[in-house]
Amino acid sequence: MKFDTPPALGPAYLRALVDRRPARMPDNAHAPRLEARLAPHAPEASRLDAYSKVCGFGTSDEAPITYPHILAGGIQMAMLSDRRFPVRLAGLVHVSNRIRQRRALRPDEAPAIHCWLEGSETTPAGEVFTLHTALAVADETFWEEETTFIARSSSGRGRRRSSQEQPTWHREAEWSVPADTGRRYASVSGDYNPIHLWRLTGKLFGFPGAIAHGMWSLARCAAQLSAGGNCTLEARFVRPLVLPATAVFERSDNAESGAYRLASPDGKTVYLSGSLDTF
Repeated sequence: MKFDTPPALGPAYLRALVDRRPARMPDNAHAPRLEARLAPHAPEASRLDAYSKVCGFGTSDEAPITYPHILAGGIQMAMLSDRRFPVRLAGLVHVSNRIRQRRALRPDEAPAIHCWLEGSETTPAGEVFTLHTALAVADETFWEEETTFIARSSSGRGRRRSSQEQPTWHREAEWSVPADTGRRYASVSGDYNPIHLWRLTGKLFGFPGAIAHGMWSLARCAAQLSAGGNCTLEARFVRPLVLPATAVFERSDNAESGAYRLASPDGKTVYLSGSLDTF
């Protein structure tokens, strides 16, 4: 697939609502190699400013580390909506994200975007797919992302729980996350997935209400971390953040680990956990 301008996300979500592909990975199915490219395209300054505000970033002459994900959203959706992909969009769960940035995107640059997906990994919970994204200006690839999804298999038994020792956490910030957070993020990202918009539409898809976009939660954490420059930002999406909510941002007492998490005020529910490594 090749695009001269970013494809709109809205029509893709409308098609997803009537998609007849299976929600779970069929037996003996596999994911073919899918690839998409977007010609060099400069971000809109007004959209970048609005995104920074919604996600808690301050003003800067560089784009936030999570912003290129928004630029790639249209072609990522085109790939996952392709009839050759074995499951429908509603059957996918976004489980983790890894961003490797060598330098920040500058607002006056027009990066080319390349996305690809090839193969999958069978796990006890289902089939895992990794969508790769790279941004480049001229011959310089300066931003890369791995977005991991899982399609539950008919025999899946849930996620495998980690047995690693948990760190001691230090509370750094507490945020009030209002009910309209999903709608505000959708207005700057184009991601109008109904599970994020209204309590009713969230409940229609099996959630207690509207849930925050995982990438909003990651962006809000990245802003708190002041993540930028040459670094790697990782996140695992653990539980949905049901809106409205109060969430606390915490860092590991072991500063060298770079570990952080977003949790409920009592610490019993973890919404997101990850790490930041700077170079």
